[in-house]
Amino acid sequence: MEYTLGILIPMLMIAFILGLIIYLALADLMNHELSGAVTRGAALSIARGLFMRCLVWMVLLLAVCALGGIYFSHKIVGPIHRLEQAMRSALKGDLGIQIRLRSGDKFRSLAECINALMEKQRKEVTRDRELLSEAIREFNQLARTKFENKEELRKIEDTLRMLWKEKNRYRIDRPVQ
Repeated sequence: MEYTLGILIPMLMIAFILGLIIYLALADLMNHELSGAVTRGAALSIARGLFMRCLVWMVLLLAVCALGGIYFSHKIVGPIHRLEQAMRSALKGDLGIQIRLRSGDKFRSLAECINALMEKQRKEVTRDRELLSEAIREFNQLARTKFENKEELRKIEDTLRMLWKEKNRYRIDRPVQ
């Protein structure tokens, strides 16, 4: 909404300034004596007609500009909102995000880059989990046969569990939105 207002407010200001310029020009015309060929009443009638036509065209132009501004601002604001939501989810550890934009939206290449980055992160987290699972399996096999010092064994096991817990804070299997 703030982006839309950022477009509409300058358009309204321009329309107001143009209206003021036209009004002042017509007021000046109405206040001056014209040649004897045109009476003051006829000049006022012509000025009012001109003013009304200008006013109608200004209102139509303002409506077209406002609708165009809203349409084009949504092509920017919508994607920015989706990109921001995706980044907030990723910051919370959700790597399963997939950004989809409408055709014609701006920032499509940025969304594709973010999607590629998330895919790469998902693959790395999956690979790290697999390696960590293998390390835990090997540790358990080794622990059964080689270690005599149970305290040292417990410290290594706690470290591996902490690593496992850290890797599991990332969600990589969330359905695509």
